[in-house]
Amino acid sequence: MTVIDDHAAGKASGTWWGDLIRVLDAVRPGGSVAATVDDVAELLGLTVIRGDTPTPEPPEPRPSDPSAPPVAESGPAEDLSVPPLPPELSGRQAARNDRERTGREHNEEEVVGGALRRQWREEPPPMPWTEADKLGTATVDRLRRALPHTPLLRDGVLAGIVGALVARPVADGEIDVERLVEVLAHGRPVAVLPRRVRHSLRFGAHLLLDRGEAMFPFRRDQDDLEHAVGAVVGRTSRTTARFVTSPFEAGKEALPQRGRPVLVLSGFGIGGAHADPADWARYARRVRSRGSRLVGLVPFPEHRFPGWLRRTMPVVTWDRSTTVGAVHRAVARRPG
Repeated sequence: MTVIDDHAAGKASGTWWGDLIRVLDAVRPGGSVAATVDDVAELLGLTVIRGDTPTPEPPEPRPSDPSAPPVAESGPAEDLSVPPLPPELSGRQAARNDRERTGREHNEEEVVGGALRRQWREEPPPMPWTEADKLGTATVDRLRRALPHTPLLRDGVLAGIVGALVARPVADGEIDVERLVEVLAHGRPVAVLPRRVRHSLRFGAHLLLDRGEAMFPFRRDQDDLEHAVGAVVGRTSRTTARFVTSPFEAGKEALPQRGRPVLVLSGFGIGGAHADPADWARYARRVRSRGSRLVGLVPFPEHRFPGWLRRTMPVVTWDRSTTVGAVHRAVARRPG
């Protein structure tokens, strides 16, 4: 049996038997346990005593006390020799166990992480912004702020001016008593009752829009006026044709229905575009042959109107200073 003499060297040097056990657990190779213990103990400065230690005699029992609990019989003496360390407690085995456990945990993490990655890649959760419409491409026109627009005709008089431009004079109003008396005074028979003339919108309106380069700054005003005419006479009673140079470019659409007034929105060559006086004179004759009235609306001052235009049709200045009375006077003026 091998025992350690703690009192011989352990307490004096500060080395204890626990140090010996830790060293043996860390470095003990295979082989004789006794030899290993001797070598390690010698390095630690411990004294090893070999031989059997006599088992101490148990103390003589004292007279038993009737009230004291019975004393259990002692078993065989405990073997104090240092047994071989179990494999699971050795340093190498513990390190190996740690590596195996770490490997298993790492593999489990890889498996779980791989499943998560596959799930994220193959079945992504729906995002709310994927359902939104795509934004348009950022162009100069989109980024440029729209300039303020001031219409050429004031809103307060727009409907009145439109009515004066496209209304047709019709003798279907109240009975004209003065004319009736005059006819009777002269002793003439009354074949038809004379009636007062009034302006009617029931014939609708036909618009001829100049889309040439010179009229490009007024294109929005043309569109606004087109909508305003439709609001006054009704959209179904409004027809529209467009041209660039000559009114006959619109083909059959250039001519109105019989009796429908025609309103031409053009510069008639004032803004630098070409205008053929012969074409406009021929167009005016075609319109009047259908029983329709022709009026021109020009976005330039009156002093710039060419003479041939005044001889072809009545012309109205298209400006914010235009009034309903000015339109009536211009329309009533005969060309020439």
